[in-house]
Amino acid sequence: MLCAALFMLVFAGCSNSMDLSPKIETGVKITITSDINGARTAYPTQPVFTKYALELTGEWAWQDDEKEYTLTNGQTSITIPLTPGKWNIKVTGFTKIKDTEYAAAEGERTVTVTKNGIVPASINISAIQNYTQHGFLSFSATYPEEAVSKAELYIYHVGNNYYDYRPYGELTDEEYTPLVRFEIEPAYYMLTLLLDVKDSLGNYYRTVAWNEVIHIYSGMETSVEKTFTEDDLNRFITVGGPLNVTVNGDVPDEVYVRLYRDVNYEDSVGFAYSTTDTWQTSIPVVLNTPVVFYLIVEAKYEGISFLDKCGSVTVNNADINNHAINVTFSGTETITLSGTADVKINNVAAEEVWIAAYLASDVEIRRIQVLSDDGSWQMLLPLRHIGATVSFHVIAIDRGKGYDLSKPAYPEHCPLKIPALILLKISQR
Repeated sequence: MLCAALFMLVFAGCSNSMDLSPKIETGVKITITSDINGARTAYPTQPVFTKYALELTGEWAWQDDEKEYTLTNGQTSITIPLTPGKWNIKVTGFTKIKDTEYAAAEGERTVTVTKNGIVPASINISAIQNYTQHGFLSFSATYPEEAVSKAELYIYHVGNNYYDYRPYGELTDEEYTPLVRFEIEPAYYMLTLLLDVKDSLGNYYRTVAWNEVIHIYSGMETSVEKTFTEDDLNRFITVGGPLNVTVNGDVPDEVYVRLYRDVNYEDSVGFAYSTTDTWQTSIPVVLNTPVVFYLIVEAKYEGISFLDKCGSVTVNNADINNHAINVTFSGTETITLSGTADVKINNVAAEEVWIAAYLASDVEIRRIQVLSDDGSWQMLLPLRHIGATVSFHVIAIDRGKGYDLSKPAYPEHCPLKIPALILLKISQR
């Protein structure tokens, strides 16, 4: 009886010892990483994922059924109990754009779960480049509106030229909103922004171009923002004053005042165009003052250009509005050619007639329109053409009927004839 009782006690003790042994949990601890980052090539911004969907599939039928889990609220790690064996783990990252969720990145890995405990598994997900699923580009640009007359945005494939494409949008359009979102096929793109910059007079000065390489992912949004300051676009000062220019005692048709940085008149900094008695232009603010700019006046009168040097102007980065220019050009600096023109198209007087003068080398040196009712015309040439042999072409135009004809003015061309000397030695008159 004692032996039986002792046996039962030992057996019970053994049983209690087995219950107290720690139970080993088996499974996998998954940590999700992404290769999408904020490199200077414009990528989707972080964080991009609203949730992660996990699918775990065992190698053998006797393993647990397929398991599915979802991580939200920025969670990127989870520990999942699994039976020993090989498991395939697939992770899909989702983004939400305009209230719609997109599967944007994915990755998978096979791990072996053992009886020894939890197996760590880091799974890297990469962007899904599914060309049937578009990505998104959000673009925003700010700049001094008073300095920009036009801003155009181009988006095109890397390796191409922006001018082969139509602009995606004109930022200066009244319907443009500060933040624009475009839906685009996934790929690498070049983004070009062209800003037409105005000077202080409101005239076009130059175009500033800004480029950025962007990477569009399926179902993801890439954001690009750019801010321009006045210094980025150039600050300007105004230079001008009274203008008194005559040719043969007459006011010319138009006058250009050109500014140069050097006495050889090779490095141009800008010009003023005038048909009045004043001239004015804008130039960028210079770093080191004072700066001397050298001036040339060009007057155009009856199609002839007259040029003359007219001193200099000293700039101290302050507006100048009293620099007077007075230049007189003499009539002895021109040659006058004249004649009459009787030009017909199919025996009907041409609606519009032009006479063009050419040197023997077929270089056009002058073109005038015949405006008189009797067909008379007059042409001025610079003195440098004295002694040259010239020939004429007549251009007959009828815009309503689509005619635009140009012929050498020789007598055998009966529909286009000029009863005037065709080849001549030029002499001054």
